[in-house]
Amino acid sequence: SWAQKPVAKHLKLKLEEKGIKVSFDEHFMSANIYQKMASAIKGAKYVIICASHEYRLSANCQREANYSADLNKNIIPVIAQPGYQPEDWLGLIVAGKLYYDISMRDGRKFSSQVETIIQNEIS
Repeated sequence: SWAQKPVAKHLKLKLEEKGIKVSFDEHFMSANIYQKMASAIKGAKYVIICASHEYRLSANCQREANYSADLNKNIIPVIAQPGYQPEDWLGLIVAGKLYYDISMRDGRKFSSQVETIIQNEIS
């Protein structure tokens, strides 16, 4: 959701520093948003969900997550809000998956979590 955009942008930059191509949803905010979201998801090998209370409440985030699950995309849940635990529809989509907490502001811990995501999910 837009509330966790700074955390998501930081994650995007860290992944790109490691040579990983990242599509970021802020580029979808024109013309046909649903077509652009669908195209990005279809072309993605992985979909990272930045889980938070606001994400769970967002209708567009729910559409994005449901479509990713429907296409059997590799969904990587990251906790973007301190102390948040996915619940309701979001909890169902990420059930059984390993969560990565990137909500902290400590640079070393954040970088360590990004390395763990790459090692466990992307490599």
